[in-house]
Order: sequence, then structure tokens, then C-alpha cells
Amino acid sequence: MKTTNRIATLASLTASLVFTACLGSFEPPSSLMQQDTVEYQPDVVVGHDTTPSVHVDTSVAEDTMSSVDTTQVIPECSTNDDCNDGEPCTGDFCNPAGKCVHPPILDCCHDDSNCETWQHCNADAQCDDGCTVNADCDDGSICLEGKCKRWFCDTDNDCDSSDYCWNQQICEPVQCPSYGRDPQCVVSAEVKDHECLETFKTNGTPCEDENICTLNTVCFSGRCDLSLWANCDDGKECTNDYCDPEVGCVSEPIINGACSPP
Repeated sequence: MKTTNRIATLASLTASLVFTACLGSFEPPSSLMQQDTVEYQPDVVVGHDTTPSVHVDTSVAEDTMSSVDTTQVIPECSTNDDCNDGEPCTGDFCNPAGKCVHPPILDCCHDDSNCETWQHCNADAQCDDGCTVNADCDDGSICLEGKCKRWFCDTDNDCDSSDYCWNQQICEPVQCPSYGRDPQCVVSAEVKDHECLETFKTNGTPCEDENICTLNTVCFSGRCDLSLWANCDDGKECTNDYCDPEVGCVSEPIINGACSPP
């Protein structure tokens, strides 16, 4: 072994040095002067990795904590027929989201109390003036010319809007244009709320009253009026002169008084 040889050599050299010290000068044999060549080899440490191994779990576990609502949503309706609520005064519609909607219907009635006094609530839930017999009407109304008419009244509101309460007794039709108005002097006439609403031509507008005894007739407040009466005076004292609308000027003799025959 190389280590053993080095120890033996060192022991021999030590003994020689001790002997020389005793004898004085000493020269070691050449065999001992050889340089001890020690072969150096670096230590190679061979070891094992003792670091604990790390295991990476690449598997994905199923999430059992979260839940998905799988409840099926059933639409309330698919057609309008599915939404009939039995209420006559609401619409029945199925919207695109499958929900029933019921908008109110205007001018709808449940019974006669929802209508005017001269009307009745028909089978279509509409206030109706129409009738065929008195039984179709209510509240003292009668069926007159196919319409429910209130006959007896206390105020205009007891009558149809086209009627008025005459003398606080009887419903009568509103005359329109009003009595005495001349159509050629009226621009418009409309019955509304128990009265006749009229618009007349400008006063002084020429008109024709079809009377041969009047001249230069003009409109005034809806009437053909303010005309000049025909002058039929013949200048004779014993005649009665006048204008007859049928024939025109007439002169009748006076046979009494100063005009008596001789």
C-alpha cells in the first residue's frame, strides 16, 4: 500500500538523522534520497440524493361542491288562449318570454252601470246605444229607432248627448242648425253635449231668402235678414198697396170712407 511505504521511509529517515546527530556528518544513501512521488487523486464523493421526492399530482378532481340548477323552467303560456283570465275588460296575451300579460281594454263595461244612462253593456263588454226592444235598455230608457233613448228627464244629462231635456220633463232631439237659422248663412253646425254648436257667416254676407217681396237680403246672426221690403205704392189714395210673397205687388181699391163710390 502506498501509505505503508511512506511510513516506512519516514521511519528509516528519522533513524538516520538520529544516527548522524550522534556521529556528526552523515550522508544518506542515494536510495533514501529518491523523491517520494505520491500519486494524487482527488477524492470523488459518490453519494445519493437524499432530498425527499416531490410528487406533483396533475390529475383534476371533480368539483363536488358546486351545483348546477338543472330545474326545467316551464313557460306559463305558449299561445294567447293559455292566458284567458275570465275578465272581460282585460286583454289576454302571451308575450315572447312565455308570460301572460293582461292590459286593460278602454271603453269596456262589466254591466250597464259602467255606461251612460241611455246605453246598455252588450255581449262584447261594450257600451252600446243599439237596441231592438225596450228590454235592451235600462234606467227608464226606451228603444226608439234602434237606439236606447231616455224619455223622462230632470236635466240634460239624463238624455242622450244628441238630445236635451225639454221643460225638465221629456228628452227631445237637439235641432241643428237652430230654429230660424238659414243654412246659407251657417258655416257649420254640430250637435255636442246636448246643444248645437254653430258657426255663422259674416254679417252682411248677401243671401237669397226666396221671397219676391224682399230686396238686397243679407245674413245676420245666421239668418237671411235685414232686407228692404219691396215698395208697392202706386201713388193712388184709394188703393191699398202691398206685396204678396206669392205674386208680388198688389193694389186693392178702397171703397169706403172718402173713397166710397159717388
